[in-house]
Amino acid sequence: MVYLGGLVMKGGFGALLFFLGLTLGCGGDGDRVDLTGTEPGDVTTDTSQDIGAPDAKISSVSLTHLGTTEMVQGTHRPEIFTTAQGALLLAVVHPDGPSMTEGSIKHKAYHLNADLEIQGEGFALTTYTEAYGDPADHRVLLVDDEIVVVYQAIVLDPNAGPAGGGPAENNAISQSLMLARFSHDGTELFRGAIVDNITDFEEDNFPDHCMAWDGASLIVSTGSKDSAKVRVVDREGNIESTHSISIGPDSIGANIGNSLFWKEGGLHIASGGLMGPGVESVPLIFGELSSTFGLTILDTHYPDGEDAIFPTGTLVHGGVTYIAYSAHAIGSSPDIQIDPYEPRLAAFDGDWNLLLDTKISTEAGAGHVHPTVAVIEDTLYYAWSRKDPAGGPAPQVLIERYTIDTD
Repeated sequence: MVYLGGLVMKGGFGALLFFLGLTLGCGGDGDRVDLTGTEPGDVTTDTSQDIGAPDAKISSVSLTHLGTTEMVQGTHRPEIFTTAQGALLLAVVHPDGPSMTEGSIKHKAYHLNADLEIQGEGFALTTYTEAYGDPADHRVLLVDDEIVVVYQAIVLDPNAGPAGGGPAENNAISQSLMLARFSHDGTELFRGAIVDNITDFEEDNFPDHCMAWDGASLIVSTGSKDSAKVRVVDREGNIESTHSISIGPDSIGANIGNSLFWKEGGLHIASGGLMGPGVESVPLIFGELSSTFGLTILDTHYPDGEDAIFPTGTLVHGGVTYIAYSAHAIGSSPDIQIDPYEPRLAAFDGDWNLLLDTKISTEAGAGHVHPTVAVIEDTLYYAWSRKDPAGGPAPQVLIERYTIDTD
């Protein structure tokens, strides 16, 4: 979600109004899709997938910080992945060209080596078009030999007044959910709309979506009033089936800002808890989805003294599930310009016992930080968005590098 001002309020339809998102959920209506026993298939580098040893029994995890790499100012919402060649791919918001101008670039991808040095030139993933408007929130997967991008595009009302700190959707004429696919050299293979220029934003709202690959189709979760809407989509953006997951006290608490990921052959979801009046603290919530997208809650995690939000980074590796999320102190102001979120990382064993929960930085995050994680051998990469320390408006992507030690 693109915001047009400084004030970002908790709440909103469903459960949240976020700096770069609204809300998410999933559950049982629609055609059946058999996910029983499915694995990620040919997905080789999707960091939301299970790439570790699920049967390993781990009793502790520790991280040794190796260094921080800064991308240029103006980068935001990082998606980081390990490639089949043992290198990294980073997809970010990185505007290039006049805003709201046909062909101006909004998102770019970069190839990095294991030392986080950029290899070659970056390439555009999205551009502004008159038909679909301004690209906004994006998520990325690496599937087979392709880079798959699903992104929100917004046509803004040119006559709308100031948004008053709310989301850009408040001033939008329409939204679209777009799909694009690329080869790893940046050649565009496909681009088209999954959902084309909708205007009922209670029924469909596309900020801070999430997705996974089931070996044959994309599973894309977006916001809808009081639920997350899940679409099963083929490689050309055709919708095969639609489902919903309600949000509430006995379910996930957010319909956006979540993650879908594979763990031990099952499709899982990481979400935040309900927010709003009467809620004392906001946990992380973990659940498993059935073949018809019914939800079973597996566990919750309450960070000590903090509200958790946006578990956008997931990685299952070596018997450990890593969850990258954002948090700030319980009772903080709903204005994240006053009380910004900071990046955190939690690690769990196969039974969701907590092994580690650590603050990655005490610097203020930009928006809801949007952390993601990747791994090469025993090196963990944690990418996140920082506010400009000088007080400027442009965020900046930082990538932290750690050595993982497990017992």
